[in-house]
Amino acid sequence: MTSKSSVMKALGVYVAASWAIIQVIDVLAQNLGLPSWAFGYALVLLAIGFPIVGVTAFLNGMQVRRGNAAEPREGARRVFRWRYALLGGVAAFGLFGVSLAGYWAMWSMGIGPVGSLIAKGVLEENDLVLLSAFENETSDTQLGSVVTGTLRVDLERSNSIRLVPETYLENVLRRMGRDSVGSVGPDLAREAAIREGIKAVIEGEVASLGPSFVLTARIVNPESGESYASFRETADTDAELIDALDRLSASVRERAGESLRSIAAGEPLAAVTTGSLDALKRYTEALRVEEEGDPLGAIALLDEAVAEDSTFAMAYRKLAVIHGNREAFELRDAYAAKAFEYRNRLGEIERHLAAAYYHQTAGDRAAMMREYEAALRLDPNESSALNNLAVQYRLEDRLEEAVELLQRAVSGTGESNTAYANLVEDQLELGDVEGARTTLQRFEERFPEQYWMHRARALLGISAGDAGAVHAAVEDILADPGTSGGRRRGAMRYQASVDGRLGRMRESAEHSLEAAAHADSAGFPVAAASYELEAADALLVSGDDLLPSVIARVRGRVEADVREVGPGLARIYADTGDRAALTLLAENAGSWPEEVRGEALLVQAVERGLSGDPTALDLLQEAEGRIDCAGCLRPFEVILAEMLEDWERVVEVGEDFLARPLNASLPLAQAPGIQLRVARAYEAMGRNVEAARHYRAYAELRAGGDPGVQAGVREAEARALLLEPGDA
Repeated sequence: MTSKSSVMKALGVYVAASWAIIQVIDVLAQNLGLPSWAFGYALVLLAIGFPIVGVTAFLNGMQVRRGNAAEPREGARRVFRWRYALLGGVAAFGLFGVSLAGYWAMWSMGIGPVGSLIAKGVLEENDLVLLSAFENETSDTQLGSVVTGTLRVDLERSNSIRLVPETYLENVLRRMGRDSVGSVGPDLAREAAIREGIKAVIEGEVASLGPSFVLTARIVNPESGESYASFRETADTDAELIDALDRLSASVRERAGESLRSIAAGEPLAAVTTGSLDALKRYTEALRVEEEGDPLGAIALLDEAVAEDSTFAMAYRKLAVIHGNREAFELRDAYAAKAFEYRNRLGEIERHLAAAYYHQTAGDRAAMMREYEAALRLDPNESSALNNLAVQYRLEDRLEEAVELLQRAVSGTGESNTAYANLVEDQLELGDVEGARTTLQRFEERFPEQYWMHRARALLGISAGDAGAVHAAVEDILADPGTSGGRRRGAMRYQASVDGRLGRMRESAEHSLEAAAHADSAGFPVAAASYELEAADALLVSGDDLLPSVIARVRGRVEADVREVGPGLARIYADTGDRAALTLLAENAGSWPEEVRGEALLVQAVERGLSGDPTALDLLQEAEGRIDCAGCLRPFEVILAEMLEDWERVVEVGEDFLARPLNASLPLAQAPGIQLRVARAYEAMGRNVEAARHYRAYAELRAGGDPGVQAGVREAEARALLLEPGDA
């Protein structure tokens, strides 16, 4: 091996090892909070070691090549030995470790110039500190206020000191006969601090030095003017000012006594367009508050944001979303229109998001989906677009695509509680129960104790037939006084769902009727009608004597809302054998408005099916093309196919329906009913093993149900025993 190849090999190994060391130090800096100088210190040590390794490799390579021949460089070789190089490296990095330990000890015990002010006893943890306006000694008249505002945003994330809020300071200034917070320079800030008993003031200057900028800051005693600590950072150009401010803020927070680890953990503000830093701060805080399950708190913060910036389009959009989730639809539409009005002030991605939600509120689903898809072409990980487009894919029964989008949403920096909740639901719809359990576990760790997580718990409980889990989740939802009316009614529906699935039909109906009464009192008769239909479904199965009165209530809502009531009522008439009422309803459906033509066709399909008319399935197919809910009509298809004795179709559609666990709740009592229809279809086809399996599953599921259900349970058990193959 030549000396040249020895040098190249040694240097290659050294560079690789140096890269690994740098990565380790970077990880430690993020997780253990190493001081800012640690990274540079390590780079200097590694840079010093580079030529030493090169020279050592060169001289030792020559020795190998020339054997024992006399060398004029013998003295140099005695110094540059591998043993000495390794010992020197270990010693250097040992000194590095000792320096870090000494720095941390001095900082935590308040010793010397690096000691924290909290450790020294100058400040108590979470003491109020007043930030004065930075003095501006540059030609840019706005630079001082920009520096002050940016520094305030960063310091407000500190967990060891609290900046005096601007609203608090306004009251102090008013008592002092002053008006503007922006005029609070160092002298005025010290006076205000003395009046309020505040222990420290942060003051500073920004100055120009040729093309460069110099930032200085001091933490001072307001009474004596004594400087507790001073800091200085430089920026070679205006483009480097933000980085210099970040370093200045980290130094102030570290010296005040905040752990370096917590400084490194600060979150950036939301990346949305607004000219107001205060509005951006409130918007960012609103996002956090909403994710933690406090929509009312988020609304209050967003109201403050748009008061600061009346053209803040993304704040208006978020207000529209939250009000929509709370069923305040007039406010939703008004705020969505505001966001759309100011969309031209936005960046391209934000503009697509604002337009998408506006089209959603206007009912233009195609335009909404185009906008979300355009946003994802620009940023494939945009969380709002991923979540909201996935919801639309679900409605089109494109569940695999929806799950792919949601998995991206929960894996990125913009993960949200709604994305987790939607992912659990879609995984259950696909029959991926284990995947849903894994997602829920991550969800509980990331967003504990809030509505969307409890809702996901309830859905998983429904899919498993675990009434205890569902009722526990519902109790947690209802225990929160901030839970909106719509969410409360949804929680009641989850209870109705699992009770209905297990054959507790009277309890299921009571929960549904409670939700209907709640909806009526809140002014939502359409929702009330759907809950009453579900109650009728439950009572129909058990033959409960409450059924006629519930059917009468549902019948009274047909004229008010044919879309919600008509098809469900038709199915109930068919199941009860009330042919005259069904025929009258189908005749009336012919005069329903064009926008509910799909629902009218569905009613007419049920009427034809009961009459044995094979064109019923053609009408169903036409209705599917008009009703915007792919998959919602599967129960109707199974019922019609059974009426027409199309047993293969009953089996095909019914098995697909039953393979999706959440279909247990859509609608509430139908999944076991579908299972019974599939069992009868298999029996009619002579496939006795499959028939017995479904009869047995139906009987086991409802074995603990109401007395009115037990006759059907016993009949299913008897059929299963008859059809199951016996011992030879």
